[in-house]
Amino acid sequence: GGQVVESEYLLARRGALATNLTGLQTIATTGIHATAVVTPDNTTTTLQCGRSGPACLFVAVAPVDASTQPLTPHVCDAGYFHLLPGERRAVFCTAQGATGMTVEGFNTMPATVGHESVVVV
Repeated sequence: GGQVVESEYLLARRGALATNLTGLQTIATTGIHATAVVTPDNTTTTLQCGRSGPACLFVAVAPVDASTQPLTPHVCDAGYFHLLPGERRAVFCTAQGATGMTVEGFNTMPATVGHESVVVV
């Protein structure tokens, strides 16, 4: 039979359970497909993790202005989240003056998507 491998990632600062996140350092970079629909008051970004390779970890989006600087204040219906390979998710944000969205994750390349544009990172 096969072998079952299990890893636990605990966030402890000291002692026998001190944090060991070395397993995360070996995760391959993966692609993420992003589209954004930007209006003067809100944005909707649809994300899909690549179908092959690892999950997209700690993904986050944020509305940006024309110089790609994050807009504040803004409110998004999701903070950091994970996407399994092939999984799709839409994130809705409110922000005045947005011209695009930044998309980044722990194991994805950061990118900026504009009005109805598509970026694969």
